[in-house]
This record gives sequence, C-alpha cells and structure tokens, in this order.
Amino acid sequence: ADELMLDWDDIKKVDATGSTTGGMAVMYTWTKNNPEQRDTPKGLACVDGCEGDVKKGADGKWVAPKTLCPVHIGWHSKTLQARDACVPVAELKAPVFSKVARFDKVPPGATLVVDETERDEVAQKVGKLVLVITREQEQQGLMYDGSIPFMLNGRKFR
Repeated sequence: ADELMLDWDDIKKVDATGSTTGGMAVMYTWTKNNPEQRDTPKGLACVDGCEGDVKKGADGKWVAPKTLCPVHIGWHSKTLQARDACVPVAELKAPVFSKVARFDKVPPGATLVVDETERDEVAQKVGKLVLVITREQEQQGLMYDGSIPFMLNGRKFR
C-alpha cells in the first residue's frame, strides 16, 4: 500500500554521469513500514537504448519511443497529469497514481482530496455532489463509496 502514498515530491530526477546511468530516485516521505525514514532512496535507472523524453510529432501527437523507458514514461505521466490539472509541471502537487482534473471538470459523485487550507475555497469551485475532503480525512477512510445512489438532472449516479 506504500505506493498509494507516493507523491511527485518524493521522486527526484537523477542525471547521467560518466560512470552512472540517469534515472529517478524514489524516497517516500512517509510509509506504513518506515515512518522514521531510515531507508535510503530507491533508484530506477533508464534502460539501454533510452532516447530521453517522450516527444510530440509534427502533427502534435505524442510519439512513442522505440525503446520504452520506465523513467521517461513516468515523467511523461507527470506531464499528462499537469496538463489535465491545468497547472505547470513544476507546480503539480498530486499523488503519482491518481487521476487529476480541473475543479470544474470533476464529475458528480467523485471524492476530491485537497490541502486543509484550500478546502473551503475548492468546495465553492467544484460542481454539485462532489465530496471535498482533506488528506487527514482520507487517511481516516472518509470518501464516497458509491453505496448510496443519487440523481442529477434526471440521471442516476452511484
């Protein structure tokens, strides 16, 4: 379950040097099994034949590299998350394994996790029937579980 607690702030880019391969270093801010952070960062190296970042073609579509590199696919997913959240990549603060969206595009019935300081402001921006909670509330297990159906504009949601 530790991978669900992984934020983009926990991942750092490692540049290649003459004697080492580039990649990324993963250091959990907090984990279930290591709350004191005594472990060293885990590394993920680029694969042989890595061509670097995923690039856009002349038509504006993403071009898949010949050799899939998990490091650069990971960085590309951060780019896509930032695009969906409508923020610059450097400003993205989100869990790695999460779906992100603009506040006005969050569908009814979704649970939105925000910082404590932003909760009231965000609750006014989101659409109807969106549960806005803090990380502490999420850790306590508060979320819409789909067990109670509701209606919106004549359409039934669960």
